This record gives sequence, C-alpha cells and structure tokens, in this order.
Amino acid sequence: MKTLRQLVILTLAHCSAPVFATSVQPLFYVGAELGIPFDSDQEDALSQMLVSRLGGSASVTDSTVVKLGRLFGGYKALEMMHVEVGLYQTGESTLRFTGLATRPAAFPYAGIVRSSAYGLNYTALFRPGIASGWNPLFLRLGGQWSRLESIQTTTTFAGTSSATSIHSGGGLVYGLGYDGSINKTLDWRMQLTRSHRIGGMPGLNTSVMSIGMVKKF
Repeated sequence: MKTLRQLVILTLAHCSAPVFATSVQPLFYVGAELGIPFDSDQEDALSQMLVSRLGGSASVTDSTVVKLGRLFGGYKALEMMHVEVGLYQTGESTLRFTGLATRPAAFPYAGIVRSSAYGLNYTALFRPGIASGWNPLFLRLGGQWSRLESIQTTTTFAGTSSATSIHSGGGLVYGLGYDGSINKTLDWRMQLTRSHRIGGMPGLNTSVMSIGMVKKF
C-alpha cells in the first residue's frame, strides 16, 4: 500500500508539471512603436469646412510627413485573444490652403493649419490558434479617444488672422499586424491600423503604418 501511494504521488507530480510550466509562461507585455500616418481625410475635412463657412471653392495640400509614437501594454487573456491599451502622440502636420470665398462677398484667401494629436486606444487582438502556425498574426478591433489641436492662420485682403481650435472625442479602431519572434521574451511588430473620428470629428479618419518592439514578461 505504501508503494502504491508513492507511485500515485509521483504520477500526480509528473502530470502537474506541464500545468505549472504553462502557468508561468509570459502573460503580460509592453512595447513601443513608431509609425507614419497616411491616407488621412484631414485635407477633405478642412476643404469642406472652408467651403461651408465661406462658400465658393477651396484647395488643400499636405506639405509634411507626420510621425506617430506609441507606448502600449497588453495581457494575454486567451491563446487566441489579447487585450491591449496604448498611448500615442503625433508630430505636427502642416496643411496649406487657398480659396475663393463668396460669402459675405467674393474675395481670395490663403493660409496654413498646423495640427497635432494625442490620445489612447483600447483594443482586443484576435489571433489564430498556436497549432495553426499563424498565431503571430493578429486582427485588432476596439476604440480610441483622441484630442486634436489646430492653429489656423488665414490671409485675406483685410490682413492676417489666427484661430486655435481643440476637438476631442472617440471612435473606432481596427487593423492587421504581425509579431515576429526575436527570442523567448522579445518580438518585433509590424502593423497597419485605421482610426475613425480623430478628435471625435465625423469623417476625420486616418491610417498608420508602424513598426516596433514587444517585451514579454
């Protein structure tokens, strides 16, 4: 009986080893990434705003390459789903515009708008199962809150004027990405993300292509 009891204890200890090994696998991670926003609707939004206020026609061009930095942290809730929160800040974008107003009278105008944004996003990352071999691939889906600050300088026949505007609010975030392994605790990440309603403004959307590093612990 004593020998049987020892065998049972050894068997249970052997069976519990994989469970213990699984439980100490890294569940949390942090990271940083650098991205470039593109395919932004900011030009269209500004053009529509100018025409709605002044009538006539307006032309807007983007004269800068904006960069975006993001810090994030996540938790591996399930094999096929992670949850993640990130904080981001953009550099300054520069939009130049010209137009011909019809309200209250016909006159030409020109100007420049300098803008930057910061905010946070909160998303779930959905992944294929590990057995599929495609677990590093993920689909991102969630929301974002952002604050957009702009300084607009306009020149007309009457002189030059400046105005500051601040918009904040939330919207949808979705994207596709891939985490490539460097070693057991370090990955590289590349992803494409689309954000809607920047600063809470309807119709103001942008895409970001980014690359970064992920540290697991």
